[in-house]
Amino acid sequence: MITFVGCATPANILRYDDSTYPPKPDDFTINILDRDSIDRGVIAQVNDRQTSIKSDSQVMENLRQAARGLGGDALIDLETDTEDVSHDWIPTYQTEYKALVIVYTKDGNS
Repeated sequence: MITFVGCATPANILRYDDSTYPPKPDDFTINILDRDSIDRGVIAQVNDRQTSIKSDSQVMENLRQAARGLGGDALIDLETDTEDVSHDWIPTYQTEYKALVIVYTKDGNS
């Protein structure tokens, strides 16, 4: 089952199942790991967009905060895609960030 969630955090969340995990504290470190070294449970995908009023570091923190709220332990498969959204003569670019949220033990409550 796929559930869309997005109102509670600035990042958009696409849950991969109905499992729930307790949220992590705000000071919990969410690292970005290499998928090749991971054999863990993927619970969701999170994404957010960098714009002229939102910096890259704010976007990364939004992804980490969304992962904490889901009870995630780390992010993997971080991808970026820059899009030209220029209007008339004003050059404008947006970068979308996307990552998968993992938990080290996939034993949440359904």
